[in-house]
Amino acid sequence: MKSLVRLLRSQFEVQWVVLQVVASIIHLFSDTFRPYIKDFYVKGIDSSDVACCKLHIITRLVDSSNFAGVLRELQACIRHCIDDVASAAVRALGQCAHLLPSVLPSCISGLMQLVKTN
Repeated sequence: MKSLVRLLRSQFEVQWVVLQVVASIIHLFSDTFRPYIKDFYVKGIDSSDVACCKLHIITRLVDSSNFAGVLRELQACIRHCIDDVASAAVRALGQCAHLLPSVLPSCISGLMQLVKTN
């Protein structure tokens, strides 16, 4: 899986194909990909489609041990990304709260921090 994740550093076309493959198999291999969750964080140069696909993958890899980092990543996307990616990040945060009910207070608190700063 490490080789597959390494391909995310390739040209856009290769990156897009890798993300589509990962998104289609993530439910089968989430434990295998979980150590590489930071490789799926959104970069400023990512297109909207790539960023949204990465957010989808991140929500499938989130667990209680990596949630704090995911929350920071989603907050950064909401603050700094274009509207469609920011909207996808808000939906991803809701998905995290749905999948991990124990983090619901952190999700709400994180959104409230964003509202207060804007």
